[in-house]
Amino acid sequence: MYFSSWTEFFNMGGHGLYVWSSYLLALVVVVYNLLAPMRHRQRVKAQVIRQDRLQKVKNNRESASQRTKPDARAVLSHAIEGNE
Repeated sequence: MYFSSWTEFFNMGGHGLYVWSSYLLALVVVVYNLLAPMRHRQRVKAQVIRQDRLQKVKNNRESASQRTKPDARAVLSHAIEGNE
């Protein structure tokens, strides 16, 4: 199919609106299919980093609380030695 002018090409024999809207819709779908996985990957990566930070904070708090709490056996032996 040959067209004598650009206007004729864009009009597509009266079917231009259907043809070009179909191309536009296909382009939107392709772009979405390219961008959606990238955005999802970024969200998952950010969530993993956030969970890792929370776990590190939790681990630091647990280790700090274990260091500040005296061992029950040490307290008991100290109390027994003090009473003798």
